Amino acid sequence: MAGASAAVWIVLAGAFASGLAMPCPVHAAQDGDADQASDTIPRYQLPRIIVAPRRVTLSSGGASVVTLPLQTGRVSPSPNLADVLRDAPLVQIRTNSRGEEQPSLRGAGSRQVAVLFDGVPLTLGWDHRTDLSVVPLQGAASLTIHRGLSSLLHGPNILGGVVEVTMAESLRGGSDEASPERPRPGPSTRMGGTLEHGGAWRLDANGRAGFRRGRVDWTIRGGLGARRSSGELLPPDVREAPGLVDSYVADADGLRLNSDVERVQGFLSLRADGADGVWGAVNVSGHDTQRGVPPEAHTAEPRFWRYPDQNEVILSLSGGREWEEQSARPAAISATLGLQLGDTELDAFENEAYRTTVERQRDEDATTTLRVSGRLGDPAATVVRGAFTFADVFHREGEPGGPAEAFGQRLWSLGSEIETPLPSVGPLVTPRVGGGLVWDGASTPLAGPWDPEGDLHALGARAGVSFLLGGSGDFTAHGALSRRARIPSLREMYSGALGRFLPNPDLGPEVQIAAEAGLTARLGAAELQGLTFFQEVEDGIVRVSVEHEGRQVLQRMNRDRVQARGFEFLASLPTDRIEFEADLTLQRVRLRAGPGVQEERAEYEPGISGSVSAATSLARIRGSDAAVGGPAASGVPLGDPRFTAEYRYVGTQHCLDPALGEMERIDASGRLDLRTELPLEFRSRHFRSLVVVARARNVTNALSFDQCGLPRPGRTFELSVQIP
Repeated sequence: MAGASAAVWIVLAGAFASGLAMPCPVHAAQDGDADQASDTIPRYQLPRIIVAPRRVTLSSGGASVVTLPLQTGRVSPSPNLADVLRDAPLVQIRTNSRGEEQPSLRGAGSRQVAVLFDGVPLTLGWDHRTDLSVVPLQGAASLTIHRGLSSLLHGPNILGGVVEVTMAESLRGGSDEASPERPRPGPSTRMGGTLEHGGAWRLDANGRAGFRRGRVDWTIRGGLGARRSSGELLPPDVREAPGLVDSYVADADGLRLNSDVERVQGFLSLRADGADGVWGAVNVSGHDTQRGVPPEAHTAEPRFWRYPDQNEVILSLSGGREWEEQSARPAAISATLGLQLGDTELDAFENEAYRTTVERQRDEDATTTLRVSGRLGDPAATVVRGAFTFADVFHREGEPGGPAEAFGQRLWSLGSEIETPLPSVGPLVTPRVGGGLVWDGASTPLAGPWDPEGDLHALGARAGVSFLLGGSGDFTAHGALSRRARIPSLREMYSGALGRFLPNPDLGPEVQIAAEAGLTARLGAAELQGLTFFQEVEDGIVRVSVEHEGRQVLQRMNRDRVQARGFEFLASLPTDRIEFEADLTLQRVRLRAGPGVQEERAEYEPGISGSVSAATSLARIRGSDAAVGGPAASGVPLGDPRFTAEYRYVGTQHCLDPALGEMERIDASGRLDLRTELPLEFRSRHFRSLVVVARARNVTNALSFDQCGLPRPGRTFELSVQIP
């Protein structure tokens, strides 16, 4: 599928051309504040440089949501999804032995968490998961994390939550799932660059323009980004860590072995909003990447892999209509057609010198998705929602220029939910209930050298209730129950991963029963949420070590009952001097391989994790609400500098050593990050302000691991300059 590579460069060229053409005359629309989200799900709003911290709202279904606006100094230039999620609360991100960055929520693995990119479900492909490090967020408007018992309407195979990226912007707000922030009318250009003391760099440039033709408002955006790194810096004591093979850890320059990356990415977006509530959008994003895969330094037989070429294009065509003021019965309908095209070349080498290639593989992917959703009724009263999702997955793999095996899978999901208020129980309680049903299914028309499996089906359901305690709604109790299933991916059933795995075509669905209950409180300026959760998965798909042809390999099996229970806590406490934010997850994740078998620990599931951050500014320290202002020594007026410190802690974890078939321990670790943001103002006709961001990551040079044998980067200093 060489067209995917060509399409990437067409996107990049178009993004560059549109960026040059952005500053054009436009018709300025009315300015206004962002509308509040129309649903009742809690959203924690992460701040801009001088904006209030994340906010907590209400939930009738017990699920909570974290919303991160991305037009902020917190996001580095040319970002990817993994960069942003590593700074998000209650989410664990780790790099696996294939070099892919994967999420985990409440004990749910990466294949149980869906990723939607502008309505396109990226996790319905060959592997039912996506590498977060190659999902570009350049040009994205917002990022939303639905954790736990999310809606049934996001599509199939969702047990652990949803990560949702919104690309489309509108001057009016325009869609049923609109961005949390509207762009300001008129042309704008955003540029930025970052330089690390190890020599790595990132650059990007975005542009946006809007105009009106008749009764239609048009918004066009485009951007181009690039990043390059010769390798990750390592903590100085990594070579002294027990159980690591020194030659697999670092190269001759002391950088993490085979951790270099080069990437070019871009996007184009066009959106139209009509006066009668009709809207449409076209968004296309792409990247072209070359990178290494750091080997697992704790095993005698690691993967010596490199990706000499990895590229992908994501296209979404979406549109819909809202009937709000024009109808006595508010309603909305929208549809998204998505297309993913990807080419990946993978080289396996003989040893850590990366000179002799022993095997090559070329993967070609094409996934087409269709999602139709609708809403009938007022979200503040009784509302009915429904959605249909369909995905057609095609994957071909083989040696470059040689014969290839073809695989195909079709997945679908049809669901509906209703939410309604009930009569008050006493003067201080306002109940609201909701529930829904969903039907998921899959078929496998192509299975390479194996006989295709028959159709698989599963029924899911969800019910929730919330109580507003007190007339002001300062306290809300909420809870929910759900049943969902996950159908195994083509890769889980049929891939050998270059001899690393033994295929298992007989895998069946995982079935999850989940419950949660919590309390959300607003005490003056402070906002708190605590909830307890329980999840149990029957026929859980786990990887086990088996002997095959005289050697130990891994295989996936429907073997276990996986049980997770725990507690989550979120807090936001702004004071006159400092803004505090904190999150904490306490969990116990265990698996049992059958009746009478002793429980075992699950891989990469820490019992405790969390973060705490404190942010302030010079004006706050001085006890003034006004910006610092005033010229610096250079004559450049200074804004109000903002200072942030964040500490993240991850408790003890365990991983399976495939050679020994035993669990290994990963010690608990903590990482301290510091950040300073300094706004500067200029009297220039080209730009009026810029933000200088100085950041120190892992200040204490702590040794920590994403996975057994894969250390995380050490102390890293970086300096960014961004023109908003």
